[in-house]
Amino acid sequence: ISNDRSVRRYQSMAQNTRSMAQQLILRERIKGERTIAITRLIILIPIALIAVFVMVNLLRRSSSNSAAIPLFICYVVSLAIAASGSIWVLRITKQGSYHAWMKYLFPFVDISLVNCVIFFNASAPHYALVITGAATFLYFIFLVLAAMRNSTSSVLFTGIYITVSYIGLTLHGMGNIGVLAGDSVFTNQGGAIVDIMWDDELIKVFIMITVTVLLSFISRKFNKMVITQTSIRLESNDLRENFNVQLQTVTNHIIQSSLQLEETTESLLKNSRDLVRSSDTIENETNEEFASIEETSSTIIEMISTIEMVTNSINQQSHLLLESVAAIEELGSSVN
Repeated sequence: ISNDRSVRRYQSMAQNTRSMAQQLILRERIKGERTIAITRLIILIPIALIAVFVMVNLLRRSSSNSAAIPLFICYVVSLAIAASGSIWVLRITKQGSYHAWMKYLFPFVDISLVNCVIFFNASAPHYALVITGAATFLYFIFLVLAAMRNSTSSVLFTGIYITVSYIGLTLHGMGNIGVLAGDSVFTNQGGAIVDIMWDDELIKVFIMITVTVLLSFISRKFNKMVITQTSIRLESNDLRENFNVQLQTVTNHIIQSSLQLEETTESLLKNSRDLVRSSDTIENETNEEFASIEETSSTIIEMISTIEMVTNSINQQSHLLLESVAAIEELGSSVN
């Protein structure tokens, strides 16, 4: 019976641990999603300023606006989508709402917007910007932000999507500038000679994969740590409850024993009072009996004294009677 109770208790504790851990992880995911949304809004401010600066330069350099207009539309649409998504996330998470698809949808949207910006920014004749442009560093920002969702699958999805996107855009840029055909050196629009190296791009891909694996490991470790801490907390609460129950039991036993002892003491005091009263009664009765005996003894003594007086009177009368008889006898003798 005790083993069955232990098994049921362990199963109940394990279920409670999983339930509480899921609630804590969900709470942390909501916080992480809100942090990512706020960070996204903050990042959009300098990106918007940079976009304005880039567009002004393009309009100055270009004789026509045919190349700048698509890029400008891409910037505006990307910024609007990112800002709208961030505001929507902050609104629904403020109410405590969270859906599992959010950890995949928003990384997909973020990376897709970055891909769109890089693709339009690296259009002809700036294909090399896929490799040398600064926009590719946004990948690492969103990869690090994905770890705040506390989801291993989300981090892996984000890292894989980033790696595949970078490889695809890199191959697209290399194909347009002739690197895939064997020519790794080209002259950019500013007249500078640029040497594209395969090993450098492979190192970037390796870094992306490594960061993805490390962040996935950290996220998984965090979830396990939450489960472990939850289990420890539940065990502590269980021990505390058992201790409180045992302490309450001992306290109740002590209180009952104290009450019984108090009742016994009161009973002893009552018996002692009754005994004292009985002793007083017996003493009074004994004194009364002694007084009665003394009174009776006095009466008997008085009776004995009366009897003695009567006896003495009878003796005197007997003596007188004897003297009278003797006188009569003498008188009779004289008469004779």
